[in-house]
Amino acid sequence: VSTQSTGTRSLVMPPPLLVLLAAAITIPARSSPSALSEAAAAVAVNQTVVVSFTNMGYAHFADNMIQSIHSVGVWNILIVAMDPLASAHFQKHPGVATFSSEEYGSVASSSQLFNAADYKKMMEIRLMVLRDLLAAGTNALFSDADAVFLQNPFEFYRQSEYDLELCSDAPYIPSDWQNKPMMVMAGFFYARAGQRTAGFLPEGIELQGSTPDEHHQQVFNTVLSQPKPAHEVMKVRILDPVHCANGINYFTTREVQRLSASRGGPFVVQNNWATGAATKLLRFQEHGLWMLPRPVSPTKYLMFSNLQWPLPLLLREKSALRSAIRLGKLLGRAVVLPLYCQIHQRLDGLRPQLDRWCTIDELFDVSALTSEFENMAPNALLSSTDAPSPRHPRPDPDPSLQPT
Repeated sequence: VSTQSTGTRSLVMPPPLLVLLAAAITIPARSSPSALSEAAAAVAVNQTVVVSFTNMGYAHFADNMIQSIHSVGVWNILIVAMDPLASAHFQKHPGVATFSSEEYGSVASSSQLFNAADYKKMMEIRLMVLRDLLAAGTNALFSDADAVFLQNPFEFYRQSEYDLELCSDAPYIPSDWQNKPMMVMAGFFYARAGQRTAGFLPEGIELQGSTPDEHHQQVFNTVLSQPKPAHEVMKVRILDPVHCANGINYFTTREVQRLSASRGGPFVVQNNWATGAATKLLRFQEHGLWMLPRPVSPTKYLMFSNLQWPLPLLLREKSALRSAIRLGKLLGRAVVLPLYCQIHQRLDGLRPQLDRWCTIDELFDVSALTSEFENMAPNALLSSTDAPSPRHPRPDPDPSLQPT
């Protein structure tokens, strides 16, 4: 038996398959889940739905997710709306079924704060809804709303063989991800319908209630690791983390893109390992994953370059950004953000070469920036006037444009 640390807890995984042990259902199901079942049945394909949860504050992420999954030919989507405004919004949305979470609870329509009271309430509601879906016989591919699909996800799942199919959420690409994923995503997994899969979700609700300060993903991984009676054992598979990409491996280290040539590209990108709606939106925009059209406006723009040699020191970056924002305010122009982390070196006496780039969220608090100065535009605006295609991510800047 091999053990991989997940902070203060451990996932215990006997090769060749990760075996997880489910708890018995201890929280009673809703008295009449027929409305939920009917909503799922309206769009289900082979008794399977893609299910996501959102309030109005995150509705634009859900819209983007829906646009992406429709583009790869998947239409069996169930949106659980967690406030009346979101419910009204998605009931008008073509190509999805909408279920109001009112019977299970609701959250404020404007809430976007990570780990706030509404956030924790949303985590509890989604576990209860998923429990009832699985117990009623509906298979569920559950996804957070801030995800983008680049390929048909069902081409990557073996739905009849496993109870759960999970994705690693390690801050690196594990070499033995099948058996040592380090930790798994709580916000993206496939669950086959049945009492065994429905059974472990209420234990998460109970553990979260007794440890309210614990991150919900830590709770999820802890519950999956608990030993239980043999009849409650679930058969589980871990997907290739290059195919099921998390935020740090896609947006920050870009290991997913590097390995895609040999292992195939991701079918989904999760925008995690970041907090704040403003940060996540900017990430998607800068990496060509925001699929909704940009609003047309007569805005004028201000561009500035932060290319420096030999190193773009943080104080210089902050000074340049501060000056650009002040000029933008003075001139009434939107500031087009530059790329960051641009480290240069001389190679054999040649001009400096660009080693890597990152977006502004790697250095600055995007939520704080946008709260003080809303008139900023992503660097990706320079690549296209339309929403960029996620199938062709923007390449590194042309080295020929480097300073001599």
